[in-house]
Amino acid sequence: MKRFLPCIPLLGLAPLGYFLGSYLSGLGTISWYAGYVIASLSYLLVPLLVPIVFVILYKARWIRRVILFIVVFYVQASVFVFVPSRATAELMGMAHRLQREFSPDQLRDCADQLRTKFHAGTLKLGNSADGLDYFPVLDTNGVVVDTELSASLHGRFQRTFILTDPSTTNELVVFALDHETGIICGNDVPTPDYAYRIADGVEVYQDHP
Repeated sequence: MKRFLPCIPLLGLAPLGYFLGSYLSGLGTISWYAGYVIASLSYLLVPLLVPIVFVILYKARWIRRVILFIVVFYVQASVFVFVPSRATAELMGMAHRLQREFSPDQLRDCADQLRTKFHAGTLKLGNSADGLDYFPVLDTNGVVVDTELSASLHGRFQRTFILTDPSTTNELVVFALDHETGIICGNDVPTPDYAYRIADGVEVYQDHP
C-alpha cells in the first residue's frame, strides 16, 4: 500500500490538465490550439496512462491488476464530474483576463450614461445593417456610435449595442469584442448559454455557433 502513496496525486492529473488547458487558453497564457491539445490529451490519454502506472507498481496476479486498473480508471472518471466543461473553463479564463483589461465599475458607469442618453433621445445610433449581420445580438436594434463611449473606451470594442425589451425599461448594454465574445452590463442581466459574471451587473459572454 505504501508504494501507492506517491502515486495518489496522479489521480487528479487528468482532471487538472483538462481544466487548466482550457482555462489558460482563455486567460491568454497559452494559445487556443495548445489548450485544446492539453485538454484533449488529459481527457483521452492520461486516464489510461495513470492506471498503467499503478498496475506496474502492483506486484500481484494479473486478475488483481485488472481490477486495480478498472478501479483507478473509474476513480479518475468520478473526479471529472466536478470539473467544468472545456467551454466553461475557457470562458472563466477569458473572463478573468477581461476583468484585468476592463474595469467593471468603468463599464457600469459608461453603460449608465448610454442608457441615460438613450432615454433622453440624445444617444447617437449607427446603422444596424451596416455590415453587422454576423453579430448574434442584432435581433434587436440600437448600435451605439463609438464616440458616445467614455474616452478611455474609444476604439476598444468592435460594436456597442443597446438591447431593449418591450416588457421592461431595463436596457442592456453589450460591449462586443468580436462576433462571439463581449461584455453585458445591466441590472437584470439574462444569462446566455455561455456567460461568467465578473461583477454585479457585468457578465462576460461567449456565443459558440
